This record gives sequence, structure tokens and C-alpha cells, in this order.
Amino acid sequence: MSKENIKITSIDNLYANWLLEFYPLAKKFIPKIWPGMKLYPVCAFRINGPIWLYNHPNPPKSFRHIKDGLYMGDWKDLRLFGATSCTIFGVQTAIMPYGDVPRRKYDFLAEL
Repeated sequence: MSKENIKITSIDNLYANWLLEFYPLAKKFIPKIWPGMKLYPVCAFRINGPIWLYNHPNPPKSFRHIKDGLYMGDWKDLRLFGATSCTIFGVQTAIMPYGDVPRRKYDFLAEL
């Protein structure tokens, strides 16, 4: 499936916007809360939907740049599962799935 055929829902947009909001705040507060902690790139995905990749220095070529360090790709390109971290194109990345029903914003962000 090409990225032009990925059906983007309002929930997908919600999570993409949360990533854009989350990372700058985390970057600001992480040194105060956990000195020396490395902030990894983050990824949110919906199975059979989009993958949102944020602040990744080496996004897959099939991913399209959306804005401000946010990239979108097709879940079928990486087939991620679970909430953990994994190596995406050589870079350790925090990953978090989401479904068709939105979670509470701060529960999702706290798990990232």
C-alpha cells in the first residue's frame, strides 16, 4: 500500500499532533527530571494505518516528511507491534501503538 492510500482518520491526526506537542516539552523537562537521560526518537502507530515517526535522524525513505521533524509512513512498511522500543533504521526508538478509540492524552504521553 502506498502512503497515498493510507486512510488518515481524525484519531491519527490527534496522535500526530500530540507527538508534535510532546517532544519539545520532554526535551525541555527531561534534563531537570532525569539528568543525563537520552531522549530517543518516538513513534506512534495504528495497525494497518499510519506510523508517525518524530525526531528520527534516519527515517525510512518511504516515509513522507509532514512538518517539524514529523514523518508519516505505512504500518505495513515496518509492521510494529506492542509498546516498547526498537531499532528503526539503526536508531533506538520509543514506540507506542494506538487504536481506533482515543486514549487519554496524558496516559499515552506518559507511556512514551
